[in-house]
Amino acid sequence: MKWEYKTITIERMMRMGDKEYAGRIAEEECNRLGEDGWELVVGSSYQYDGNNPRLLLIFKRPKE
Repeated sequence: MKWEYKTITIERMMRMGDKEYAGRIAEEECNRLGEDGWELVVGSSYQYDGNNPRLLLIFKRPKE
């Protein structure tokens, strides 16, 4: 089976310090993409330049 992948980065809400809001945005994105057949593979937070936290979500689905 072949897969296609999609990445989503959520940064603006994390930078503002509202992690609860960022979590809601992430949940909405996961639900929206799930309806289109995307499955969440990895979710990870990281800092690109030391002071801008980001949330990275990686999804996959079977390639048509």
